Parts: sequence; structure tokens; C-alpha cells
Amino acid sequence: MAVFGPTFIDRSISYHIAFYAAEEKAIDIQDMQEVFSQEIFDKRIHDAVETGFLEEREDGLYYPTWKSNVMAKLLLPLGELTNSIDTYEQMKLQLAGRD
Repeated sequence: MAVFGPTFIDRSISYHIAFYAAEEKAIDIQDMQEVFSQEIFDKRIHDAVETGFLEEREDGLYYPTWKSNVMAKLLLPLGELTNSIDTYEQMKLQLAGRD
């Protein structure tokens, strides 16, 4: 994953997944699969694990790695400052509505 700044972060499912994992401390893949199309979602999760942004554990959840935590701490405030993470906020609302 390359980091191009908050303008591109807003459209990146990979960033959304990594940010959400860092904020929530773990993510349930079944909840997220209903927000994204299955094909795109499967590829993004695979990519996030392969690049070391997420790790799958025995409990079936995916957890953020140090990379996700660092990326979220650096880029989320920048995205908020520049008002360029609207789609990430929309995804969080969709997931919150599932509770």
C-alpha cells in the first residue's frame, strides 16, 4: 500500500479496513462483508494480511498490527483536518447500525 495523502485515503477500502481495525482493536469480518462487495472485500483483506496491516487470529477476528496503528494515528487526524475521510465515516456509521 502506498500512502498518497488524505485525498486518496477517502476512496481506499484498504485504508478503511486498516483504520477501523486500529480504532476498534479487532474487526469481525462478517460484519464488514455486508458493507463491501464480496469480491473486493476478500481481495482487500487478503492484501491487508499479506502486507502486514492485519493479522488473523484463531478466534476468527482480524487484528491491527503496529503498521495499522501507526498509519491510523498519523493519517486519520490529517484526514479529519482536511475533511477528506467522508466515505470512511459513512462506513463506520453503516457498521454501527448493525449492532
